[in-house]
Amino acid sequence: MATQMITKFNHYWGTIHELMGVAAVFDPRYKMEMIEFYFQLLYPEDYANQVIRIKSFCDDLVKEYEEKSMESLHKSGDYLGSASTHEADGDENLSAWDKYVKAKNRVAELVLKTEFDRYLEEGIEPESQEFDILMWWKLRATKYPILQAIAREILAIPVSPLPPNLHLVLVED
Repeated sequence: MATQMITKFNHYWGTIHELMGVAAVFDPRYKMEMIEFYFQLLYPEDYANQVIRIKSFCDDLVKEYEEKSMESLHKSGDYLGSASTHEADGDENLSAWDKYVKAKNRVAELVLKTEFDRYLEEGIEPESQEFDILMWWKLRATKYPILQAIAREILAIPVSPLPPNLHLVLVED
């Protein structure tokens, strides 16, 4: 019975561990810094791999949400191409060189830095008793639309000390 309990605990801990890591990363007071700090204490031999695992999990989550977002844009017919056409119309007074540099910077910004990268590069929010994390994300929905959607879903999950199936195992004889 103890072996079954340990197996179930390890199974649930792995899932909860990643989810709790994502929740910490999406807290603007902690971001990856908290993961790096505590993983050095928890996994002195392997902390770098554990940090990479959580970062990869976050990256995969962001990609998944971006794909969903692109699918919904295509279904609704609201394409990014129409926005860039309007921007180009306002550029008629720029020289060819200025247009080239502006376009290249725009592409480099989109390709090289994701929303998640920009979020992580920003400074950490100061600790405060009045800090409302869901409000923080709501106010930044236009700056980080994909991350805001993830944060809204991940941070609103109620945390329970035991998964529903685990306390059934503990009660059984």
